[in-house]
Amino acid sequence: MHGLMFDNCQTKTACLFIHGTGSNFYQNEWVYPLATMMNKNDIAFLSVNNRGSHGFSPYPPHGATMEKFNGCVDDINGWISHLKDEGYNRFILLGHSLGTEKIIHYMDQKKKAGHVVSVVLLGFSDSYHEQKDHWGSKFHTLMKEAKSLIDNEKSETFLSTEWFSHAGVLPKSAMSFVDFYSEDSDLSKALPFPNGKLTKYSRIRVPILGVIGDRDFEEWTAVTVNQAIDLMRSENTNSTIKKISNCDHDFTGKHDELCNIVDSFLKSKLQ
Repeated sequence: MHGLMFDNCQTKTACLFIHGTGSNFYQNEWVYPLATMMNKNDIAFLSVNNRGSHGFSPYPPHGATMEKFNGCVDDINGWISHLKDEGYNRFILLGHSLGTEKIIHYMDQKKKAGHVVSVVLLGFSDSYHEQKDHWGSKFHTLMKEAKSLIDNEKSETFLSTEWFSHAGVLPKSAMSFVDFYSEDSDLSKALPFPNGKLTKYSRIRVPILGVIGDRDFEEWTAVTVNQAIDLMRSENTNSTIKKISNCDHDFTGKHDELCNIVDSFLKSKLQ
């Protein structure tokens, strides 16, 4: 797996960036300004790929269309082990979109992850409920097709009832679709905003920063942005949640404001 390290600093603290669905270590335009800001705060920044990088890569088969959600635990562990080998011993986990859900799941699986000193969630999402809302009654047809393919030993075959079966954005293999969207899946418990309770999120014991745009129709929270913000604040007293005005899911044109928010948070909570 590839990554890009920004280490123009003298430090034992590193920020590990986990990208969102089908993305990669370089696609988000705010990675470089965010990394530059981190270095000025004497924090190294490592932007990385994981087994969900890109849509699909055939050799070996992997990507967002093929991944299992729980694989994020090994992905994050692997990159943290690499950083430890490089001499770092304090870590900030920063994720975008699906990456925020992966970080919350990781923190819940690694309840004694004392090496993680803070969590930053950019464009925090509820992919599970967004998927169900997107397809409505057709969701059950897609799940039936996925389970049928698995029963016929075709778990890596893409669903064809709807080619872009991942919320109209990407194809999805039967194995990945069932893993992500089955009732009571690991993904369903990451940030289940419509449930009114965020159990995994509530158990995080380090400072949390959440940043999101205000355009409800471009976010993946399955409830309004304000409802998601209110719930995150009430579910964990370690939370600092910020909303950027006139802003989309990818913070287009808002890089400076995003960097200023993260910069202020780091200086107030970690120094």
